[in-house]
Amino acid sequence: MTELFISVDIGTTNTKGALMDAGGRLLSSHSIGHLVQSPQPGWAEHDMEQNWWLDAVRIIRRLMEDSGVRPEGVRSIMVSGMCPSIGLTDEEGRPLRNGITQSDIREPEHTLFDFGVTPWDHCEKSTYIIPRLLWVRENEPEEYGKVRKLFYAHSYLYYRLTGCYAIDFNTACWVTPLFNPQKKEFDPQVLAAIGLGLCELPQVKSPVDANCFLSEDAAELTGLTTNTRVCVGTGDFYESLMAAGVRGRGDGMLYFGSVGMYFGMAEDLSVFLKKPTMMGLPKDPIEMGPAFPVSGILLEWFRAEFAKAESVQAQNDRKNFFAWMDEKAARLPIGADRLIFLPHLNGERNPTKDPHARGVLYGLRLDHSVTHVYRAIMESYCYSVRQAMEEMVKNGEVTPVHRISVSGGGAKSALWRQITSDVLGVETIYNPCGEETLAGCYLAAMGAGYFSDLDPFYQQWLQSGTIKTVPIPANEELYDKTYGMYRRIYGCLSGTYQGLEALPGK
Repeated sequence: MTELFISVDIGTTNTKGALMDAGGRLLSSHSIGHLVQSPQPGWAEHDMEQNWWLDAVRIIRRLMEDSGVRPEGVRSIMVSGMCPSIGLTDEEGRPLRNGITQSDIREPEHTLFDFGVTPWDHCEKSTYIIPRLLWVRENEPEEYGKVRKLFYAHSYLYYRLTGCYAIDFNTACWVTPLFNPQKKEFDPQVLAAIGLGLCELPQVKSPVDANCFLSEDAAELTGLTTNTRVCVGTGDFYESLMAAGVRGRGDGMLYFGSVGMYFGMAEDLSVFLKKPTMMGLPKDPIEMGPAFPVSGILLEWFRAEFAKAESVQAQNDRKNFFAWMDEKAARLPIGADRLIFLPHLNGERNPTKDPHARGVLYGLRLDHSVTHVYRAIMESYCYSVRQAMEEMVKNGEVTPVHRISVSGGGAKSALWRQITSDVLGVETIYNPCGEETLAGCYLAAMGAGYFSDLDPFYQQWLQSGTIKTVPIPANEELYDKTYGMYRRIYGCLSGTYQGLEALPGK
């Protein structure tokens, strides 16, 4: 019987899955989109039951139906998800409120210092999830008082699949100092200090620990068997790094997902399977560069809100909307014909932490079209990356960028990859087969004992066909000028956005 492996990844805007065999052959893949709920500006939430559980169930069933394979052949499942995120439940694992995603930027009035707790050194990173937890304590005390279990998106899926309450030691770092990375365990005293003394503490395991199996209920819902193992799982950026071909010291990756991130390697990537990786601290094995609340989602937002007619036209022409728009935008001059966009629609994280920052379209004329705005959005993300990277390199937080892998949905665009190379002045590497779920299926196989290290993944599973994009010198010169204007506009508006709150609206 063919040995089969499933990977399920819960992202910000969709959940996706893949079914592969032990040779790395893709047998089926599927994704389901879901909306990020934003009842207030800066909030970003998911329905835990629908988005973190039932979407995964639907995907697994679809993978099995499309492939036609026998359920008995599926040996293991790897789960992963956006990181960080936070889900609060009662003792039975019933959600008490929506899950809070990595894009959320709400801030509490209090800090850990107010509870006699010293924050982790990473607390200035806006991806740190503790402030969102304290916000719930302040604003939803009734629900907070009922919290008995803490989850991330993928650990909630793991719990629903197996009934086992566990978390991988990498993801747990995002709630330090509630979690002690040196001891690899949660600290009951810190939890009690912030009013979570009645919480059950999850077991802390390796991402590829697969000692739990599908429960009878989960097996019935998914169409699999109770002999299927489930790996504890991890944050999806580790899989993204693997799938992008990043491995050794000096490699880097720019992620064009719903949230934009840059990661650099100080050690071999396999370190994340062996010990907690506390990204963003000095001497960390994985350098955490700038983070951006929105990146690839910018174009999804633009299509949904402002390019409905173009979407219909592309559909009538039987073309992918983004490929169709790329063709049109590629014919425009660099700088989108003197149109500049500031992409901080959901606040800013780097180089300035400003939850009040908003998007700005500068230089708009009557002869500018939807296509001009589309290209300006693409360019703006690259400007914001360059600005943030320049600041972090100057401060010694990350090493200089010489070559980076690009990953995520936005990296599929040849135009966006060329703009990235030209604006940053670096060679970019893209692997079209580099989906997180490719790496996830390999990790599922590791959990089931089919592989002992990552060598076969890079040597066999990660297919050839890498696309290299190099900067065009003439374009670099032009982008230096438009980038300079971007910096001037940014400087003039920085710190002014809070004034918008005095105006009518929500």
